[in-house]
Amino acid sequence: MLQIRCTYDNSTENPYVVKALKEANMVSTIDVAYGEGNTFDEMCVAGLSLVYPMP
Repeated sequence: MLQIRCTYDNSTENPYVVKALKEANMVSTIDVAYGEGNTFDEMCVAGLSLVYPMP
C-alpha cells in the first residue's frame, strides 16, 4: 500500500507565506485548485514509477 498525505499552512501566520506575498507584491493569499493541465499551481502532486525485470 502506498499512501501520501500533504499538509500545508497557507495562512499569514507562516513566515514563508508572508515573505512570498511580499516578493509577489500581494497582500493576501489566494485559493488554488487543481490545475487545468498546463499549470503547476497544485498544492500537492505525486508521481510514481515502478520498474521490474521481465520474467
